[in-house]
Amino acid sequence: MLTKAIPLQNLPAGHSASILRILGHPDDVHRLEEFGIRCGTRIEMFRAGAPCILRIAGNKFCLRADELVKVLVEPIAAHLRPRPEKKIIQHSGEEKELMNAE
Repeated sequence: MLTKAIPLQNLPAGHSASILRILGHPDDVHRLEEFGIRCGTRIEMFRAGAPCILRIAGNKFCLRADELVKVLVEPIAAHLRPRPEKKIIQHSGEEKELMNAE
């Protein structure tokens, strides 16, 4: 089965991916690994752009994309991503009417 590797900066905000490969100078790659950015790690693009913000294991990291290090990821299909939890809030009186109007 072929995997679809894309550069990290092409991953849209709100989407998740698995890190496939990190290309660059060994010292730079090692520094990213110290922060938990390593092959096999699942990440979520919290905010795309330069710099981007990644969510890894509940923590947010700001990463500036440059030409020295290239991170390749495999997007995780939307139907395989965990859905956010829905909170059920009980309202009474006027608040309940506002919810029903929506």
